[in-house]
Amino acid sequence: AVFSEAAYEGFGPEGIPFIVTALTDNANRTFPAVRMAFDKSGGKLGSSGSVKFMFDYVGVITVKNGSKSEDELFEIADKVGANDFTFGIDESEVVTDFSSLGKVRNALVEQGIEVVRSEPQYQAKEPKIISDLSLADRIEKFVETIEDVEDVDEVFGGFDFSDELLEK
Repeated sequence: AVFSEAAYEGFGPEGIPFIVTALTDNANRTFPAVRMAFDKSGGKLGSSGSVKFMFDYVGVITVKNGSKSEDELFEIADKVGANDFTFGIDESEVVTDFSSLGKVRNALVEQGIEVVRSEPQYQAKEPKIISDLSLADRIEKFVETIEDVEDVDEVFGGFDFSDELLEK
């Protein structure tokens, strides 16, 4: 079988933009399945270009913190060309331009940083902040419905949950 990548664009609950990526051996099967999942869960599949302009295509590198402090990791990430850095408890996230993903990943490894994962992602330029629990539940069900489509690889949404909602 010959597989091809496909990206579908549409809107979910409350008009939140979504990009769905799939790896399929039959686009004539995958497209209707994705469209039905959008329709079934209250969304609307859009045409090509209807949503992508709201996202940046970036490289995301997850690294182990090891014994490095937040400042040390930030300095290394900045030095190797990262655009953004988020420190976590055990792991941190380094974001770079997609075109620099391999170069930044290799530079982190050369600096002795353990890379857990390195992949391209779509990130919303201006994510809608979700603070309503019922809307968060609807979004979660929407994403689960889309992810249940056989060939769907990833679902990227134009939203973030508020800190207050994450603490609940």
